[in-house]
Amino acid sequence: MKQSLTPCAECRQSICLLSCSLLDDEAGRGLTEHLATCSGCKEYYAGISGVSDGLAKCAERLELVAASSAAEHRWRRDFETAIKPCPSESKLGHALFDWCRDMIWARRLVWGALAAVWLVLLAMNVSFRVRSHTMASKSARPSPEFVRAFLKGE
Repeated sequence: MKQSLTPCAECRQSICLLSCSLLDDEAGRGLTEHLATCSGCKEYYAGISGVSDGLAKCAERLELVAASSAAEHRWRRDFETAIKPCPSESKLGHALFDWCRDMIWARRLVWGALAAVWLVLLAMNVSFRVRSHTMASKSARPSPEFVRAFLKGE
């Protein structure tokens, strides 16, 4: 849980609960005492209680509004078509996408590190092959003096 540095920061959440009448009596008394002494929290409480009062009035008005049966039917039909899978969507493609999302994307840093290690090993392998071919080509060729001596029979 986060620890705040000032008592006013701790009171902000409780002020929201107090404005909605969701705070118990004991905590409410301590908070009202703080509101009597702190002008910043008092202003915050006035702003929050204005918003919560407005929302409460809107909720009372919305209870009087009811959707018609035709609207409910349209909403039900739209939601049912929205949750149905597309017929063109293949199950294999969907499964592959799910696997990639779960295995690769979730662990992208690990896969990136493994790819970097693989590239380093590949570069080292190529450089060793180039060196070994150049060394083998230099050492396989006899020196001209050796060839002359061999041809003379020495």
